[in-house]
Amino acid sequence: MFKRYICSLLCVAMLLGPWSTWAYGEEGKGEAAASQSSSSSTPQIITRAWLAQQTGKDQAWVNAQLSKGYTLYDIYKAWQKDGGENSLPEQSPALWVQQNGLELSTKAKMEPSKESAVKAGEKPVQDEVVNPKPLDKGEEPSLVPETTEVGIPSIPRVNDSVYAPILGENGLIGQDLLKQSLLQVSATTDVYAPFDQAALAQSRLSDDTSRYGLDYGDNSVSTASGQLVVQNTDLVLPGSLPFALTRVYNSSLANNQIGVQQNEGVYTNTSAIREEEAASGLGRGWKWDLPHIQKQDGKQYLYMPGTGSYELRDDLQLEGYAYKDLKISTDQSASVQGVSSAYKIAELNGNDYYLDQDGYLILIQDAYKNRVEFDYTSSGGAKLIRSIRNNDGRELDFTYNAGQLVVKEQGADHQYTYRQSDEGSSKVLTEVLDSLSRSASYTYTFMDAPFNLVADGEGKTGALQPNATALLTRIVRPTSSMTDIRYEAYNKQIGVYGTQGVFKVVSRADVYSTTAGNRFLNKIDFTYLGEDLASYGNNAEWTVTATGTRTAETFRFGKTFRGDHAPDKLVLSRYDQEGDSTGYHVDYTYKDAMDWNLPAQMRESYTEGVLHPSL
Repeated sequence: MFKRYICSLLCVAMLLGPWSTWAYGEEGKGEAAASQSSSSSTPQIITRAWLAQQTGKDQAWVNAQLSKGYTLYDIYKAWQKDGGENSLPEQSPALWVQQNGLELSTKAKMEPSKESAVKAGEKPVQDEVVNPKPLDKGEEPSLVPETTEVGIPSIPRVNDSVYAPILGENGLIGQDLLKQSLLQVSATTDVYAPFDQAALAQSRLSDDTSRYGLDYGDNSVSTASGQLVVQNTDLVLPGSLPFALTRVYNSSLANNQIGVQQNEGVYTNTSAIREEEAASGLGRGWKWDLPHIQKQDGKQYLYMPGTGSYELRDDLQLEGYAYKDLKISTDQSASVQGVSSAYKIAELNGNDYYLDQDGYLILIQDAYKNRVEFDYTSSGGAKLIRSIRNNDGRELDFTYNAGQLVVKEQGADHQYTYRQSDEGSSKVLTEVLDSLSRSASYTYTFMDAPFNLVADGEGKTGALQPNATALLTRIVRPTSSMTDIRYEAYNKQIGVYGTQGVFKVVSRADVYSTTAGNRFLNKIDFTYLGEDLASYGNNAEWTVTATGTRTAETFRFGKTFRGDHAPDKLVLSRYDQEGDSTGYHVDYTYKDAMDWNLPAQMRESYTEGVLHPSL
């Protein structure tokens, strides 16, 4: 009986229609429609694939607009306005480089180091100082640099902020801007001089344990130096000894390796593509993160991932390396594809790495004799990886074509494709496709980082030599989220009188677009006070502040000079994190006798009711 009543009630409800319409008439219909409209007006996350579908363009066109500095929302709004790209300005304002005029003071003096090179019979050199001036619009730079005989120049901050690439002829930064970029002057020829050996050595050294980086997923900013580091592990070769194929971009290495050349006693500045960059086949600023020994200028330099680059002395000790976790020795016991090892690097409680006579890794072996082998091929004077295999039968094959590198695991669907484009004389990595053809793309700004390593016997330094730097300014990931990075240009003293242009990150932000606008995450601004720019040969202290939306982090660094052929020891002496009303503070104490940058003691404290000035 009860079931019969229920069935009857349901039939009546179906006949009467929706309850809202029966109870409230047309007003109920209106409210329901409004609710549906509200639901459909929820902002849509814009992806490259969705935008390409909406505009009728392909993703290559969308990527091209993103490389100009537009966001997906910018493109979407332009299309909403007139159904085409006519509403997009010729050049996105986000790409403009703020050129504030350049000024270089020349007050400080420094005595030459005992290790600096002087030609026999010559007197210690003084410096020629180049005083670049701001150029008026359309003005051409002088072909003859302005020079004066003064002491070693101080290296102040240069007020020149780099935001993103200005595309010009051949896709490069505009030629007019090149003529005005950081400390750009015409390089002279036939500079009769000794060269700054200390600066030459320092340009090849790094202590990667002292980056003190702030990590944001695949990218980090070194608070100690301001450099951007991007690290991606694309493929992992499984086995008894797993191997991860990792590529690394470093903004401080995204230019040519600087050096000098001699012709009949004449020293001149010169530069050439970095060996590790050429060996990767990836593009400017990128490399495979593998141990490597470089032989340059009659010396050897060892790079170890996570450790840095150090000069390798004749006794196979690392100059200035304070730890005892690495042992380097000559060793011919290993052989891969008929190539014998020449060096062995043994990690404490870790693996053994065998390198050939050219300094390239040919074998990784653990304590149980599990192996990962590397085979190479030569192309265009570069030594490139041909395959990586392990003793479990797994193998990665590398195929090099014009503008493209493909790495594929044999017998599996795992594959990565690396696409490059030519930017003037440089090749840059512009897109990476994974096994599912998901795309990550990269945009660069080319800015000049001039350098000088030579001086003549008449008290003049050489003119600054150009060195184009590919600054990574935008990363677009497969999800269509983006990371934007901005830089500021500086000139740094890297030796007794040698100088080099450097770039520091001044802001970074993660961005994603919706139909309602752009959304920003991890928006951080970096401020450098008392930068380590003119203190070569001395100890120094400086402060870096990373300011976010809700917190400000302050890092106080100290530098100890270790010598002309060793990287400086950098330590974090104090860390402060301050929010709206609370603060967290850490003081670090070190044992100088150990020469380590690991703290021996940490003292924490908290504060309340104190607001950081930048918040």
